[in-house]
Amino acid sequence: MSNNHFFDVDVAAEYGLTEAILIANFQFWIRKNIANNSNCFESRTWTYNSNKALLKLFPYLTRGSITRAINNLVLSGVLVKGNYNASAYDKTLWYSFVDESRWIESSSSIDQKLQIEERNN
Repeated sequence: MSNNHFFDVDVAAEYGLTEAILIANFQFWIRKNIANNSNCFESRTWTYNSNKALLKLFPYLTRGSITRAINNLVLSGVLVKGNYNASAYDKTLWYSFVDESRWIESSSSIDQKLQIEERNN
């Protein structure tokens, strides 16, 4: 398991550091779901996670900072929230990009930069 976390510095400058960290995480999982043709609802590809799980993934963040960052991303038109859980009692939130093509393409460029850096090291 890697302890390295990556984010786009331009995204951090525009939206904030915590927001950039979460965007990078959502990019990764949504790209996987696109490749696996899974979690597709209402013409969008979704990923899901609870705040508890996000806290485990990012132990240097707080519950409040994660909640604020996600709300900021929704208000700024980057993310949309949904609920596609099988059980009505399950309150796990689902996330999708409002403009999937913008964020998935930028994710691909980050992956390409990382691959080039790995080859050069």
